[in-house]
Amino acid sequence: MTGRDGSFTPRQGLLITTVDELHDTGALTDATWAALRVAYRDGQLVELVCLAGFYHLVSFCRGAFAVEPETWAATPPVTHPAP
Repeated sequence: MTGRDGSFTPRQGLLITTVDELHDTGALTDATWAALRVAYRDGQLVELVCLAGFYHLVSFCRGAFAVEPETWAATPPVTHPAP
């Protein structure tokens, strides 16, 4: 994945694929693991999966406890999945 408009490098696209798969299924395909193993060391892979999980944790807590966004924080753009 390099982005529909070529805005991502192959390495960035691999990270996006990784977090998308983790978000959607809670797992990674064999193909994604194989690509990750070529691009990253084992310790980095552990950190990547844990970081994605941590962001899910923060998101769940924010939603469950109805935490208001910080007034200084930028509002993320609304995106819609491709058909």
